[in-house]
Amino acid sequence: MKSLAIFILLLGYVSSEFSLTILLNEFNNGQGFLANGEHCSSFWFAGIQCNIQLTVSVDLTPKGSDNPCNNNKTTTINLGNVTSNSNRILFSEQSYGSWKNPQIFNNQDGFYDGFQLCVVAREATTGALIDTIVADRIDSHRVNDFAYWSNERLNGTIDPTLTLFAWTVVGDMDFPPVTRPPVTVPTTTPLNLPDDFQGNTAQTVIQSRGEDPANADFDMLEFDNFKSPIGTPGPKNHFWFGLDNMNLLTTGRNIQYNMTIVFCCKNTQIARQFYNSFKVGDASTYYKLQGKADHGQQYGLSYGPPSDFGTKFGTNQSYNGLPRSICPASSLLDNPEGNIGGWWFGSCSNNLNGHYYPIDDETFADKNQCTLDQTKARASFGIGIELNNGPVSGSGESLNWISATRVRMAVYRADGNGVPTTSNFCDN
Repeated sequence: MKSLAIFILLLGYVSSEFSLTILLNEFNNGQGFLANGEHCSSFWFAGIQCNIQLTVSVDLTPKGSDNPCNNNKTTTINLGNVTSNSNRILFSEQSYGSWKNPQIFNNQDGFYDGFQLCVVAREATTGALIDTIVADRIDSHRVNDFAYWSNERLNGTIDPTLTLFAWTVVGDMDFPPVTRPPVTVPTTTPLNLPDDFQGNTAQTVIQSRGEDPANADFDMLEFDNFKSPIGTPGPKNHFWFGLDNMNLLTTGRNIQYNMTIVFCCKNTQIARQFYNSFKVGDASTYYKLQGKADHGQQYGLSYGPPSDFGTKFGTNQSYNGLPRSICPASSLLDNPEGNIGGWWFGSCSNNLNGHYYPIDDETFADKNQCTLDQTKARASFGIGIELNNGPVSGSGESLNWISATRVRMAVYRADGNGVPTTSNFCDN
C-alpha cells in the first residue's frame, strides 16, 4: 500500500521545462562614440570607425532586482570582435565567438517567466567601454516577439546605442502564443548609415524611396505605421527611420543636426536642398517638424507661409495639416482615394511619402523629366513623390507635378564638417 501511494504521488508530479532561442539582429553605435564621449578612434574625422567587441548576458530567472550584467544567475557569452572599422553590425545566422546566432538556451527548468538581456560593448583595440545596455525585462506574455532597445548615454549629449533582437519560446509557459497575422520584423533599424562617406563626413539616412518594390506602399500607411521603422536602407529602397527614432535622434540632447534632401529623376539629380537646426518633436506634439532653410532657400520644406516647419505630422485618417480643400499635396480632389502616406502638410507643396510611380508607369507625361500627366495622376494616386523646387511657371499652383524615382533625406551633425554639395546617390 505504501509503494502504491508513492507511485500515485510520482504520477502526480510532472516536471516542467522550456527552451528560449534568441536571435541578435543588430547593434549600432551611431557615430562611433565611447561611453565617456570620446570617439573610438582619434582619427574619426578621417572616417575611421569602431572595432566593436560584445558580450551578452541573459537572465532567465524570475524577475528580481538583480542587474543581469553582473550577477551569478546569468549566462554570459563572449561574442568576440564583431566589427572591423564599422560602428554597426547586422548579424547573420552564424557563430560570433561563443554565441551561435540564434543562440538556444535548452531545457530550462520550470515555466517560462520572461528574461532580461544585458549587452556590454567595448572598443576592441583599447578595451574602452562603448556602452552597457540593460534592456527592459521581457515578461512572460511575450513569447515570440522582437524588441528594439535604444540606450541613452551621457544624459543625451551623444548618440544612443541601438540593439535589436528577437526570440522564440517552446515548452511550458503560462501564456502560450496565439495565432496572429504575420508581421514583418525589421532586420535593421539603423541610426548611422555612412553610405555617403566622402572625406570626414557622415550622414544618417532617415527616409528614402527607390526602385525596389519592397515596402513601396508608403501612400497606403497610417499614423501608427510611421512611428516605427519601415523597410531597410539602400539607394534603391523604400525606407523610413520612424518618427520615434527621429525624435530620439534630433531632440532632447545637446547635439544639433542639419538635414539634406536629394531628389532624383532616374539617374539625374533634380534638386539638392539643405536645412539647419532640424528636429522632430515627440508624440505629444504629433511629431512637429522644426528647422529652417539654409542660406535663404525659399522652396522645398520652407516654402510658404505656412511652411512644413512648425506643422504636425499627418496621414489620411489622422490629418493635421492645412484644410485639404486648399492643400494641393493632400487634396482629395487630386487624390480621391487619399493615398497621401504621411507628411507634414504645411506648405502643401511637398510629400516625399506619397505614391511611388515606377518610371515605366504610363502616368508620366515625360519620363525623362519625371513629369506626371496631371489628368491621369488625379484619376489614380495623386501627385506622387513631390518636392517643391521653385515656382511653377503659369500654373497658378505650388506643385511641380514631378514625381521622383529616387529620393533621400539624411541628417548630419551641425558641429561636424558638413556634407558634400554633390552626391552620387541618384546614379548608385
